[in-house]
Amino acid sequence: HRGRPQRGLFLLAARDLRCAVLYFVLASKIPSASSSFATARTVLGVALVGASVGLLLTAPIALVAAIAIKLDSKGPVLFSQTRVGQDSEPFQVLKLRTMVVDAEAKLAELMEHNEADGPLFKMEHDPRITRVGRILRATSVDELPQLWNVLRGDMSLVGPRPALPHETEEWDALLT
Repeated sequence: HRGRPQRGLFLLAARDLRCAVLYFVLASKIPSASSSFATARTVLGVALVGASVGLLLTAPIALVAAIAIKLDSKGPVLFSQTRVGQDSEPFQVLKLRTMVVDAEAKLAELMEHNEADGPLFKMEHDPRITRVGRILRATSVDELPQLWNVLRGDMSLVGPRPALPHETEEWDALLT
Protein backbone atom coordinates (compact mmCIF):
# COMPACT_ATOMS: atom_id res chain seq x y z
CA HIS A 1 0.00 0.00 0.00
CA ARG A 2 1.18 3.48 -0.80
CA GLY A 3 1.99 5.64 2.22
CA ARG A 4 2.46 2.74 4.66
CA PRO A 5 5.95 2.09 6.04
CA GLN A 6 7.64 -0.95 4.54
CA ARG A 7 8.56 -3.84 6.80
CA GLY A 8 12.28 -4.07 7.45
CA LEU A 9 14.56 -6.97 6.71
CA PHE A 10 14.63 -7.89 10.40
CA LEU A 11 10.88 -8.57 10.30
CA LEU A 12 11.27 -10.74 7.22
CA ALA A 13 14.06 -12.65 8.97
CA ALA A 14 11.88 -13.11 12.06
CA ARG A 15 8.99 -14.32 9.89
CA ASP A 16 11.34 -16.73 8.07
CA LEU A 17 12.59 -18.04 11.41
CA ARG A 18 9.02 -18.63 12.61
CA CYS A 19 8.21 -20.42 9.34
CA ALA A 20 11.33 -22.58 9.65
CA VAL A 21 10.42 -23.59 13.20
CA LEU A 22 6.82 -24.32 12.16
CA TYR A 23 8.04 -26.37 9.18
CA PHE A 24 10.40 -28.30 11.47
CA VAL A 25 7.58 -29.08 13.88
CA LEU A 26 5.14 -30.12 11.13
CA ALA A 27 7.71 -32.11 9.15
CA SER A 28 8.97 -34.07 12.16
CA LYS A 29 7.74 -37.62 12.50
CA ILE A 30 7.12 -38.61 16.11
CA PRO A 31 7.09 -42.44 16.17
CA SER A 32 7.82 -43.01 19.87
CA ALA A 33 7.72 -41.31 23.25
CA SER A 34 11.52 -41.05 23.48
CA SER A 35 11.83 -39.43 20.05
CA SER A 36 8.86 -37.23 20.96
CA PHE A 37 10.81 -35.93 23.96
CA ALA A 38 13.90 -35.39 21.82
CA THR A 39 11.87 -33.53 19.20
CA ALA A 40 10.24 -31.33 21.83
CA ARG A 41 13.64 -30.58 23.34
CA THR A 42 15.02 -29.71 19.88
CA VAL A 43 12.07 -27.45 19.07
CA LEU A 44 12.48 -25.72 22.44
CA GLY A 45 16.18 -25.28 21.74
CA VAL A 46 15.48 -23.78 18.31
CA ALA A 47 12.94 -21.39 19.84
CA LEU A 48 15.31 -20.31 22.61
CA VAL A 49 18.21 -19.81 20.21
CA GLY A 50 15.89 -17.97 17.80
CA ALA A 51 14.63 -15.67 20.55
CA SER A 52 18.16 -15.03 21.84
CA VAL A 53 19.51 -14.23 18.39
CA GLY A 54 16.42 -12.14 17.68
CA LEU A 55 16.93 -10.08 20.84
CA LEU A 56 20.59 -9.49 20.01
CA LEU A 57 19.97 -8.57 16.37
CA THR A 58 17.05 -6.28 17.11
CA ALA A 59 18.53 -4.58 20.20
CA PRO A 60 19.71 -1.51 18.21
CA ILE A 61 16.25 -1.15 16.64
CA ALA A 62 14.58 -1.49 20.05
CA LEU A 63 16.97 1.13 21.48
CA VAL A 64 16.10 3.63 18.74
CA ALA A 65 12.40 2.88 19.26
CA ALA A 66 12.78 3.40 23.04
CA ILE A 67 14.40 6.79 22.50
CA ALA A 68 11.64 7.76 20.05
CA ILE A 69 8.95 6.73 22.55
CA LYS A 70 10.55 8.85 25.28
CA LEU A 71 10.85 11.86 22.97
CA ASP A 72 7.28 11.51 21.67
CA SER A 73 5.29 11.07 24.89
CA LYS A 74 5.51 10.86 28.65
CA GLY A 75 5.51 7.53 30.41
CA PRO A 76 7.44 4.27 30.41
CA VAL A 77 8.99 2.75 27.30
CA LEU A 78 7.67 -0.73 28.02
CA PHE A 79 4.05 -1.73 28.40
CA SER A 80 3.16 -4.83 30.38
CA GLN A 81 -0.23 -6.50 30.11
CA THR A 82 -1.73 -9.67 31.52
CA ARG A 83 -2.42 -12.28 28.86
CA VAL A 84 -3.60 -15.87 29.03
CA GLY A 85 -1.03 -18.48 28.08
CA GLN A 86 -0.84 -22.24 27.85
CA ASP A 87 -3.18 -24.12 30.17
CA SER A 88 -4.99 -20.81 30.89
CA GLU A 89 -2.03 -19.56 32.95
CA PRO A 90 -1.81 -15.75 33.11
CA PHE A 91 1.51 -14.07 32.30
CA GLN A 92 2.78 -10.55 31.69
CA VAL A 93 3.43 -9.86 28.01
CA LEU A 94 5.94 -7.11 27.23
CA LYS A 95 5.60 -4.64 24.38
CA LEU A 96 7.02 -1.25 23.49
CA ARG A 97 4.42 1.32 24.51
CA THR A 98 2.47 2.59 21.48
CA MET A 99 -0.40 4.30 23.30
CA VAL A 100 -0.84 7.10 25.78
CA VAL A 101 -0.21 6.11 29.40
CA ASP A 102 -3.89 5.98 30.44
CA ALA A 103 -5.06 4.14 27.30
CA GLU A 104 -6.75 1.29 29.18
CA ALA A 105 -8.79 3.78 31.23
CA LYS A 106 -9.94 5.51 28.04
CA LEU A 107 -11.11 2.25 26.46
CA ALA A 108 -14.59 2.42 28.00
CA GLU A 109 -15.18 5.80 26.30
CA LEU A 110 -14.33 4.30 22.91
CA MET A 111 -16.26 1.02 23.09
CA GLU A 112 -19.12 2.42 20.99
CA HIS A 113 -16.60 2.90 18.15
CA ASN A 114 -15.42 -0.73 18.19
CA GLU A 115 -15.06 -1.96 14.60
CA ALA A 116 -14.58 -5.63 15.52
CA ASP A 117 -17.10 -8.33 16.29
CA GLY A 118 -16.79 -10.35 19.47
CA PRO A 119 -14.52 -9.66 22.43
CA LEU A 120 -11.69 -7.94 20.51
CA PHE A 121 -11.52 -4.13 20.34
CA LYS A 122 -10.34 -2.67 17.03
CA MET A 123 -10.54 0.91 15.83
CA GLU A 124 -8.78 2.02 12.64
CA HIS A 125 -7.99 5.54 13.89
CA ASP A 126 -7.65 4.89 17.62
CA PRO A 127 -6.90 8.29 19.26
CA ARG A 128 -4.96 6.60 22.07
CA ILE A 129 -2.12 5.59 19.73
CA THR A 130 0.86 7.96 19.75
CA ARG A 131 2.63 9.25 16.62
CA VAL A 132 5.62 6.98 17.20
CA GLY A 133 3.25 4.18 18.18
CA ARG A 134 1.66 4.21 14.72
CA ILE A 135 5.05 3.59 13.12
CA LEU A 136 6.02 0.93 15.65
CA ARG A 137 2.74 -0.93 15.09
CA ALA A 138 2.94 -0.66 11.30
CA THR A 139 6.41 -2.24 11.38
CA SER A 140 5.67 -4.61 14.31
CA VAL A 141 8.69 -3.21 16.17
CA ASP A 142 6.45 -2.83 19.25
CA GLU A 143 6.42 -6.62 19.53
CA LEU A 144 10.20 -7.09 19.85
CA PRO A 145 10.17 -7.29 23.68
CA GLN A 146 7.98 -10.38 23.36
CA LEU A 147 11.15 -12.26 22.46
CA TRP A 148 11.92 -11.92 26.18
CA ASN A 149 8.58 -13.66 26.89
CA VAL A 150 9.73 -16.48 24.58
CA LEU A 151 13.02 -16.81 26.45
CA ARG A 152 11.15 -16.94 29.75
CA GLY A 153 8.90 -19.69 28.40
CA ASP A 154 5.72 -17.61 28.65
CA MET A 155 4.93 -17.85 24.93
CA SER A 156 6.29 -19.40 21.74
CA LEU A 157 7.70 -17.98 18.53
CA VAL A 158 4.82 -19.48 16.56
CA GLY A 159 1.17 -19.69 17.35
CA PRO A 160 -1.78 -17.42 17.98
CA ARG A 161 -1.62 -14.11 19.81
CA PRO A 162 -2.09 -14.69 23.56
CA ALA A 163 -5.56 -13.48 24.52
CA LEU A 164 -6.56 -10.98 27.16
CA PRO A 165 -8.32 -12.50 30.20
CA HIS A 166 -11.68 -10.84 29.36
CA GLU A 167 -11.47 -12.22 25.80
CA THR A 168 -11.13 -15.79 27.03
CA GLU A 169 -14.02 -15.28 29.45
CA GLU A 170 -16.22 -14.04 26.61
CA TRP A 171 -15.13 -16.93 24.37
CA ASP A 172 -15.94 -19.39 27.16
CA ALA A 173 -19.41 -17.86 27.49
CA LEU A 174 -19.97 -18.15 23.72
CA LEU A 175 -18.83 -21.79 23.65
CA THR A 176 -20.94 -23.02 26.56
